[in-house]
This record gives sequence, C-alpha cells and structure tokens, in this order.
Amino acid sequence: MFRSVTHARLWFFYVANLLLATTNLSGQLYDGTNATLSKYSLEDGVPGRIVHTTVRDTNGIIWLGAANRIIRYDGYQFEAIPGISETFSGNFTLGEDGLIYAPHPTVLDSVEIFDPYALRSYGLRLSNLHRGNIQTVRTGHQTPFTYVAGDSIFQLRYASHERTDAASAPFTPFPLHLLPSPLEQETDRLIYANQDQWICRREQRIIWQKNGREKSIGLPASSINQLRLLRTGELWCLTDTTTFRTTFQEAQFREIPSTTLPRARYNHLAEDEVGNVLIGYIEAYNLRAERWHLILQTSNHDLKWIEKLDDRILGAYGRDFSKCIDLASYGGLNLIDFGTSRTRNFKKYFYDPNVTKSKFGHVMRGFTTSPDGITYVNKDSAMDAWYTLKPGASKVDTLPIRDERGHIIDQFGCGTNMLNYRGYVYGHSCFRSPDSTRAHLYRYDPATDDWRVFTAPDLQQVFRYAVLDSNRNCIWLPAEHTGGGAGGRIYRFDLDTETISEYPVKSGRSSLNGYPRDAILSADGSRLWIGSIDGLYEFDIATLHLSRHRIGGNVPTRILDIHPESSARLLLGTLDAGIWAFDVDTKQFSEIGALVESNEVRSENTFIPLPNNSVAGIMGSLDTGLVITTFNGLVYYRDGFTRTFTTREGLGDNEFNSSSLHYDRGTDTWYAGGINGFVSFSSQDLQRQESPYYPVLLRYRLLDGDRGKKEVIQPLAAEGGLLNISPSTVYFTLEYTVPDYRKGRELQYETRLVGLDPDWRTATTTPNVRYTRLPPGEYEFQYRATDADGNIASARNSLFITVERAWYEKPGFYLAVGLLLAGIATIIVRSRFSRLKERYEASRKVQALELRTLRQQMNPHFISNAMNAIREFVYQEDTDRAADYLTDFSRLMRLFLEASRSPMTTIENEVDLISLYVRLEQLRFPGKFTFALTVDENIERDMDEIPSFLLQPIIENAINHGLHPRDRGGELRLSFQLDAEDDDRITIVVSDNGIGRDAAQRRTSDKRHTSRAMEIINDRKNLLSENEDLLFTMETSDLYPGQEFPGTRVTIVIASRPVH
Repeated sequence: MFRSVTHARLWFFYVANLLLATTNLSGQLYDGTNATLSKYSLEDGVPGRIVHTTVRDTNGIIWLGAANRIIRYDGYQFEAIPGISETFSGNFTLGEDGLIYAPHPTVLDSVEIFDPYALRSYGLRLSNLHRGNIQTVRTGHQTPFTYVAGDSIFQLRYASHERTDAASAPFTPFPLHLLPSPLEQETDRLIYANQDQWICRREQRIIWQKNGREKSIGLPASSINQLRLLRTGELWCLTDTTTFRTTFQEAQFREIPSTTLPRARYNHLAEDEVGNVLIGYIEAYNLRAERWHLILQTSNHDLKWIEKLDDRILGAYGRDFSKCIDLASYGGLNLIDFGTSRTRNFKKYFYDPNVTKSKFGHVMRGFTTSPDGITYVNKDSAMDAWYTLKPGASKVDTLPIRDERGHIIDQFGCGTNMLNYRGYVYGHSCFRSPDSTRAHLYRYDPATDDWRVFTAPDLQQVFRYAVLDSNRNCIWLPAEHTGGGAGGRIYRFDLDTETISEYPVKSGRSSLNGYPRDAILSADGSRLWIGSIDGLYEFDIATLHLSRHRIGGNVPTRILDIHPESSARLLLGTLDAGIWAFDVDTKQFSEIGALVESNEVRSENTFIPLPNNSVAGIMGSLDTGLVITTFNGLVYYRDGFTRTFTTREGLGDNEFNSSSLHYDRGTDTWYAGGINGFVSFSSQDLQRQESPYYPVLLRYRLLDGDRGKKEVIQPLAAEGGLLNISPSTVYFTLEYTVPDYRKGRELQYETRLVGLDPDWRTATTTPNVRYTRLPPGEYEFQYRATDADGNIASARNSLFITVERAWYEKPGFYLAVGLLLAGIATIIVRSRFSRLKERYEASRKVQALELRTLRQQMNPHFISNAMNAIREFVYQEDTDRAADYLTDFSRLMRLFLEASRSPMTTIENEVDLISLYVRLEQLRFPGKFTFALTVDENIERDMDEIPSFLLQPIIENAINHGLHPRDRGGELRLSFQLDAEDDDRITIVVSDNGIGRDAAQRRTSDKRHTSRAMEIINDRKNLLSENEDLLFTMETSDLYPGQEFPGTRVTIVIASRPVH
C-alpha cells in the first residue's frame, strides 16, 4: 500500500557526446535530473505528520522519530513499536554498538536509548549515576556515545543485545578523560570525545586535547550555530555569515573557500559514514530549509532543487550521501536516491520516447556483424536502407540499398535476418516495389561498396528467412505465398552460380503453410528445420520429404524462434505458448518455460519462468546460459537462475521482435531488436552482481492451538540464532525484507528450510513464508533476496528452528506405551491361547459327544429290536411291512452317519431323522403312543439350521422313560416355531404325556440304571451354551403339573449371537 506514494522522477532526454567531462557527469548526477524521490507522509502510513529525525540501523532498517514514538519502516509498512514508554524527541544517533541514542533536546542529563535488535528502550537520567553538571554530546554515527559528568568524560557502554526483563538498564559508565575543571552549564559544551581525544568549548575558545597534547583555539565569530568534528579530522564551525574549519595541527580556523561552499548562513550539518557532508540552513521559526549543499570527497554540488521538492527539512541521514539521503521533514519522510540506479548499460538505438504503449516505433528485424566489427541492421519500414553500427559508435549510420547500377531501390524492408559470409552481407526484403510481388535477395560488398540484387523466380513467393549452408555453398530461403491460396516453397540460392531456384518437395506435405519466422540447419546438415505460424516443419534435404509437427491438444504451435540446444533437442519460442522442447528422435514436445502464476509451483532447475508467453528469440550465451526475448521483457536464464530485464532496468521497450536477437562473439556484444528500436549490451550486463543490501528477518507470527489466538512475536532472533516452536503451534510465519527502499522496486525472495525443502523454493515477491504443522525436529531456515537491480545478496543468513515434540511424542512416552502395548499383547496372546485351548477341548468334547450319540443311536439293543421287528414281519409273511421297515431303518442309519459329519443340520434333515426314528420306535412299542409334528410355515426348512443330534436324545428319553411305562394313550409332540419379532430365533418344543420326570427318576433309581440319553442331553446343553456363534437355552418342565400323568415339556430356543 505504501508504493502508491508520490514518486517524482525528473528525467531529461538528451543526446550526449560519447566523451563527457567527469565534472559534467558528476554535476548531472546531482542536479536532480536522475534523482529519485520517494515521499511518505501521514496518508501513506506514517504514524504522525512530523518526522523530526531518522536513522538506519546496521541492518539498513529505517527508524523514525515521530509523534513521540519510535517508528520502524521496513519497506512495506510503518510500524510503531509497542510497549515503548519513552518519547524519543531528540535527534537520533547510531552508536558504534548499534544502538540508537536520542539525547533529550532540553534536559541535558537525559538520554533515551533504543535497541533495534531486541526492540527494547531505556530512559536514563545520568544525574542518577554521577554528581555535578551533566552534558551529553551528539557525535557522528557509528561513534561512541559520550557525556560529561562534573570534570570527567565518560563513555556509555552497552552490556548485551539479549532481551531481558531486568529492571536496571544494562549500561556501564566507562571513564575516558579528566577535564582540568568542570564545564559551566551555560557557556561550556562538550563537542567530541573518544579514547584518544576530547574537544570542548569554553566560552569563546576551543580546548582540544589529543594524545596528551592540548591546544586552545579561538572561535572565529561570537555567534556560533554549530561545531562539528568530521571523520577527516577537521573541526567545522558554522556561523551566521560563513563556515570555517580547522585541524588539530593548524589550531586556527580558516574560512572554507567559496568554491567549496558558498558564503552564507548555515546552521545544520550532517555527515555520513564515509565522510561526505550535507550542509544547509533551517529557519527556526517557519521551519523552512534552504541552501542545501553536498560536499563529497572529490566534488561539491548545489542541491537547491531539494527546496522545490520539500523545503521543510528537519534532519538528514545517510550512510553514503553520494548514493542516497534520508530527510526527516515537517511533512513526513523523504528518501532521495542518487547512486543506486537500477538501469544497466543498455545502449538504445532508434528509440523514440514518445511512442506510447501498444504503439509501434522503429520495428527492428535482423542483425549481422562483419569481421571488422561493423554491425548491419535491418528495419521493418518503408525506408530503402540498411543501417550500420561501427564499434564504439553511439549512433547508427544509414546504408541505402542499391541495385547493380548504383540506384537506390524503392523497397519495403520487411526482411528478417541477415547473413555475413566470405566478406559479403546478405539480406532480403518482401518485394522490390509496390507494383511487384517478387522477393529479392540483396548482397553487399563492404570492400568495394558494390551491390547485387537476386530476384525470386516466382510471383507472390516472399522470402521470410535465410539459412547459410556452407557445406553445400548455398543459402536456403523458406518462403510464404502472399496470395493466400497456395503454400510457401523452399528456395535455394547457389553461391557459385549466383542463382535462385526452387528446391521441390517430393513427399510428405506439399508446401509450407503460414509465416515462416525462423529456420536453422541441423548439426549434420541433413535437415532444415523451419518454424512457422502453422507448426514446426522438418525438411529432409536428401529425400526431399517435408513433414509438419505440432504440440497437440489445445496448445497452438506457432513458432517464432528455433534454438538448437543440442543435436537431439530444439528449443522453440512460440506465440502465446511459452517455450517448448522438441525431441528430434521421438518427435515429442515438452513444455519448459511459460508465464508462471503467483500460486504455481515449478521446479526452479528445469522450468524457465517468463514475463510473457510470447517468446521472440532464444540464443545460448558463452556461459551456457540462455538469452530470451519476449513480448514483455528480456530474460537471462542459467542453472535455475532467472533474471528479467524491462524498461525499469534501462530497456527502451519491453516488446521484442522475432528474428531480432544477435550476438557478436568478437566484441561480446548482444543486439536485441523490438518494436521501438534496439538495444546493445554485453554479457556482463546480464550477470548477477553483488547487492549492497542484505535481507533482514523482522518478526514471526504464530497461531497457538492451545491458546486459540494469533500472536506477533518481536523481535526475531538474529542470524544464526535459535527459534523454538512449541508443539501446540498450528503454523508460524517468518517475515523479512531487503532495505532497498527505491520506489517501484521489485524485490524477490528465496527461502529454504533445510530438513524439509530439498532445494530453494521458487523466488517470490512475497516477503514472508508460512510453515503449517511442521513435524518435530531440527531445521535451518535459509533465505536470500534479489534487490531491485536483480542482484542477489552475497550472504545467506540462517536461523535455526527447533520444533519441540509434544509430551506424547517424546522417547519416554514411546517407551511407556511400548511396555504397555507389550503387556497388552502378552495378555491377548495368553488369552487367545487359552481360548484356543478351550475351543480345542470343547471341540474334542463335541466330537466325543457326537460319537457317544451315534453309538447311543446305534446301540445293539436298538438294532436288535429293529431286526426282531423285521423278522416278525417276515414270519408273518408281511413282506411289505418288512420291506418298509427295513427301508426306514437303512435311511435312518444313513441320516445318522451324514449328521455326524457336520455340527449343524437343516430342519428338513432333522425332521426326516426324527420321523424315521419315531416310526421305528412305534414298531417296538405298538399302540403305546402317537406322534404329532408341527413346523411353522415361515421356517425355511431346507435353509434354517440347528445343531446336529440335538433332538434325537430328547425324543429317545421321552419314549423310553416317559411313554413306555404307560399301557396306552401316550402322546408325543414335536414343534418348530419361528419368533414373530426375530426371524433368527427358533423355538423347539418336545412334549409327552408320560409318567413325568419324578416317576421316571424313581423307576431308574430302583433299577440302578443311568440314562445315557440324559447324560448326552446335559453335556450337549452345556457345550451349546458356550458356543460363540449361537444363543442356546433349554428348559424342562412338567406338561400337566399335579395330574396322574404330568408328562414332560422340553423348550429349546436357538438364535444367532449378535456381533459386536
């Protein structure tokens, strides 16, 4: 937001002689014509209308005294430092310890001190430390802060920049000198003091003691405005009429010559850190400043033009006044830049400053350089001439194009490139005159000043490019058909016969479509590559085969330039599609350069970020880099480093033309033509130079997840410091800047977090970087910057960052969790082994039980009875019943055997088994009982399953012990019922009207008989109750309690056990 402030650039266009006097150059530099003024006021964010003083710390950050506060300006924002109680109303001085000292303007024993690195302020009353009169002295920047207490001179020394909450200020008085007598409060003043010397004013004399020697020097006037010892060792005296100076050796004031400083009244003198002086006069009542003069080590300059920009100056600061001056003003802050011009040594030709944006001036085409160093230029215009630029010349000469008879040719010079071969210069044009549409090739002999004109054999075939083929001793001329219907042809100019003829295409595509913008010969000379608006054409000279290649997809293939990076790869500059690489063998395209959006992430070592997607020219440099011209600037690329040059860096115009990039190896000179003239420059002009600025860390911001709020932490640890990030931090942001305050600056920053980033991140103009949920560990934050001139700071500052681990991420916690998990795992394993053992035992019991059940069902008594029944049927000659009985018996045996193979059986199979079994038992006990079977119609008899051998022992027990004792009238019932609310629940009821459980128990007790069926039933009940997949319950009760035949009812409920 602060870049929108008033920006005054006073540029004067002039044509200067190549050799200018040094004094004239110096005068022009400081007469305001090339000075850049950046003015900041209340509207631009300065927290106060009046800036009474300013200084820069050792990092280059600007500090202001305004509105009784100390203000920091980092190039992006003005910020009042919070928590500062001191007013800082005095003038700022940067001490040799890096602190900012501000002696109070009226209270002589008071000084306010600010630490710009720890952002901590101190207010000292020196009278609390000493007795006697106290006087502070305002000395030069980067010098010790000294003061007088009684008859002694002290230096105030700072203990540490470390931030501390100690109540006492970390300063120590250090005695320097002992005065002969105390200074008088009203008339005497301390002027300067260090360990070697001291200077004080006693009434109308100067007492100067140096290295043990003392001199007394009389003042040149009674009214003294300022006394100041400069770094040169001269003591200056500013009076109401003129200015004087003296040295310790001279010990007498002499008036400064008017040639150095005009005689006038001066009362303000500022010295930079290299010995330059800025002197002027500030009116105390109306705060008007005038008569500013800059006195450098080798020259002096009148800066009266400053008064027109701002005449309310209150103070000045500068590390080097020859480069920049910071002015504190009644209206704000003024920054004047002299010697840090961002422009490079781009020499402009045919440049017209009156050409506005999107308009055309002198449109340039081709270049070539002859062995004698003369560069020939072709211009796309109606002028009938070429142009020449001699080595060291500041302007071009006109070379009219002539025919063989010496007549100037009326032609439209829309040819493209030019060639230099065997002492001849070749060029071409679209047509010779408006009435003719034949193309021509021109040849110029600089040695004899002779011309030759060679005409195309066909009408409406316009030469668009010329390619030298030294092996075949010819020039290839791809053409475009201007009629619109037919395609362009390929012509060949034979250098021996000096004739132009068509080189016919035999196969592939018949002709060239579109405007051929560039053409090159392959490294082995076998193919001609032609870049056209219609695609990339490949012409095989031996086979005369012409083919076309396109990128494909939605990307248009409009070639503006071809650069052979190697024999196997071509770099293609395109219109609106950036740079593409073409693999000669695979015929595949790959994008390697384009306009990169701010939120895009590209690999900086393989991708070329461009200022525009229209690439006019690509050419390799001697240092293996690439020089690229676009429609919006010139780019230099090498090994992942990209640098863009525009009019800010001294170009005449940002839009370049195709076929207008040329390099002369002999003089190391580049030529780049555009739509408003051309520029020349050397390879060195493209290289990075060391920046005078260094990137500075400012602060960091973080979001603490535990506290749920954002925090701004100041200050940030100095370079090489340590930053600890707590585990509750959601993210933290590091902010930095480069103290390059020139208006319109375009600073770029690169960062790398060692331990996270594999390489430097892509350069960005954003002066901060955020890290979110950074994993615990040790990191090193590295950052570097590129200033407004494109130069990178030589130093790479670093900050060590420790992201702390949460309590649950520390080794002790992991050990405890590991031990706990090991214990849990041991318990689980043991439990699983126990359960497996239990399952094994249960399975073994089931198998044994099933075997017992099978044996019970197939016991000899049962089989014997069955065989006897069959025999009786045979004796009775009731063969049908015998056969039926035998069939049922065999089926029952088969069902027994099949059921023993699986733990579960369907209800259908169980019903069949029970029915057969009951039928056979009824044969054993004829007339004893009847049997009734009921199955719920909702049960899927062939799908629903129950445990095998579940019901047969219960049925057997009901028949043998309940119904058998009765003589007749016995009833046996079996029912299967599906639960109405749970279709996974089945209820089975077995009932009989026999003698009952109690009577049956007495009968078996009397016989001392143990029912094996009952044992099997009880064992089976216990096993099924422990089944993990089934819910099993079995209840036994009397059917008719209290009656003669109470009977028995067995209720079984089977359901699937729910899964958790």
